[in-house]
Amino acid sequence: MDASAKRYGGGHLLIRHKFDTAQFMKQYYTKINAELGKQAFLETIVHIAIDRGLITLDDIRLMSEYTRILFKKSGPRKKIIIQSNV
Repeated sequence: MDASAKRYGGGHLLIRHKFDTAQFMKQYYTKINAELGKQAFLETIVHIAIDRGLITLDDIRLMSEYTRILFKKSGPRKKIIIQSNV
């Protein structure tokens, strides 16, 4: 998604960071595996939301914590690191 950032700078948000991109990713990865398609869609939506400033890394950590509680997951977690290419 951010490959166009090198060419278009901040303008890449207008080109790739749209709902259509999330739908494309879902369709593309669903051909490999249905669950992978769903995961790709969700990850693309989160990526767009972060880049647009709609959610923060703290929001993701909180969602992750709630998910772990709801699905009764335990054990160590990997630290979430988001790198910006812009």
